[in-house]
Amino acid sequence: MDWSKAYPAPATRFGLSRLAAVAGVDVRTVQRWQHIGALPGKRIGRGKVRTYDVWDALRLRCLAEMSRLGMRLTGPGLHLSGALTGMVLFEVAQRGSIEGVPTDLRLYPDGEEWLMQWDPRVPDPEGSHIRINLRALAEHVSDADDLWKP
Repeated sequence: MDWSKAYPAPATRFGLSRLAAVAGVDVRTVQRWQHIGALPGKRIGRGKVRTYDVWDALRLRCLAEMSRLGMRLTGPGLHLSGALTGMVLFEVAQRGSIEGVPTDLRLYPDGEEWLMQWDPRVPDPEGSHIRINLRALAEHVSDADDLWKP
C-alpha cells in the first residue's frame, strides 16, 4: 500500500459502514463515540452525507485499541488518539511510508495526561505503563486495499 497517496489529503472518501469495518468496530460504537466526543465529527450541511478518509479510520482504530486497553476515550484520551494519528501523519508526510512509525510506543500516566516514549534506548521509568504497536494499527488500516482506490 502506498501511504504517500494519503498525504496531504487522501482522494478516497467513504461512509460510516466502511469506516466501522476498517476500524474493526460496529457502526453503533462509532456513533456512540461520536456522540460522546471521542471521535470528532466534521460538520456537514443539512441533507448532505458525512464522509470519512483514511486518517479518520486510523484515529478510530487507535480509539478501538485504547478502548480495548481500558483507557478513557474522552478528555485526555481524545488528545492522545489525535496525537497517535498525528505521529503516523508526520511519518507519511516526511517519508511517504509508515516504516518509521513506532512498534513499541510506551505510554505513561502523568496525572490526567499521558506521556509518550518511543525511543527504545530510553529505559522505562518506575511504575505502570502501556505499550502500543502504533505501526500495527496503521497496517491494520492499510490492509483495507479498497480504501486507497479513488
